[in-house]
Amino acid sequence: MKLNLGSYIYPLKDYWNVDIIKWEGVDQVVDLNKLPWPLTDNSFQVVRAVDIVEHLGKLTKTEIMGELARVTRPGGLVIIRVPCIKHKWAMSSLQHAHAFNYNSFEESYVQPWFKQERVSVGLSDNGKDYPLNILTRFLSNFGLVFTLTFILRKHG
Repeated sequence: MKLNLGSYIYPLKDYWNVDIIKWEGVDQVVDLNKLPWPLTDNSFQVVRAVDIVEHLGKLTKTEIMGELARVTRPGGLVIIRVPCIKHKWAMSSLQHAHAFNYNSFEESYVQPWFKQERVSVGLSDNGKDYPLNILTRFLSNFGLVFTLTFILRKHG
């Protein structure tokens, strides 16, 4: 089973779509700022948290990661996309409560739950991502990276 957190008006086929509002295609209305999430332990092979984690201001980052770990199956993937802290829009939105940089989910920060498999960067809002490398790390330090996408695998 696959989970799409914060699906908004873009529910995904073959995913269990969750949002705080009952948009068309949302399977379950959930306030993700309230713990525990009403989702079964170890039930999702893939959890997609795209453009949602930065909005969960009533939770700490550790609480968010713990809840993602709780609902993800051992060996499952978690995909997190967030704004890059150095980009001017990252913290200018009143809705953004958390900030992230390219090293926010390195293994030492997501223990004991996950291993970071990959990081990619988006230079605009067009959805195209590029691998994290020396150049994109450099660009992120100057606010030229718009989004960061992290692929994490839950320890099995």
